[in-house]
Amino acid sequence: MKSVIRTIIPVLPVTAALVFASCSRKPASTYNYSRQSAENKSLVTYESEYIKGYEGKHVIIDYYFIPVIKRINRYAKKFNVELQVTSSFRTPEQQDGLSGTVVKPACMSNHLAGHAIDINIVYEGQWYNSTLMRKNNLRNLPYNVRAFINSLRRDKGIRWGGDFSIEDPVHYDDHLNKNKNQWLKRYYVCQNKYKDYIRKR
Repeated sequence: MKSVIRTIIPVLPVTAALVFASCSRKPASTYNYSRQSAENKSLVTYESEYIKGYEGKHVIIDYYFIPVIKRINRYAKKFNVELQVTSSFRTPEQQDGLSGTVVKPACMSNHLAGHAIDINIVYEGQWYNSTLMRKNNLRNLPYNVRAFINSLRRDKGIRWGGDFSIEDPVHYDDHLNKNKNQWLKRYYVCQNKYKDYIRKR
């Protein structure tokens, strides 16, 4: 199965005044992402043989996160692990309503800009969650799972949450929020896109 990338409906002009919508798991209306003009590229859904949404949820990311998730997919293919994405893009309401998370969500979370995913790993029928994937347990993991995580850690364009000061072993991002202006730009584009999708649905 090749990677499948689709966009949610076209975005309205970006404004700073946003009215955020609540979460919905209903499938988005989609069309070929390559048709979008450069200024309108924002939220897309992603799926591949090795990366799938947990319980059928859409994996929603920013268009400009595609190169990162494709690299993650290549590592997953190399080590034959399946990634179940439990969280990707979020609205502020979704972020504020999270419960039972490994760590308290950040105010400038990369999830809010579509530049982060949370994953559990499935290998040979075994499910590896935040407890099993903690840094101090890596040596106890099967070689393929450990090698997958360490490959991402060595990739200079990807951060693993297990290396954070407060560990978040399910989390992967591209550190977009190290540049506040870049983060805000993608935040407004993606949040406005999602708001528009909910309004028109």
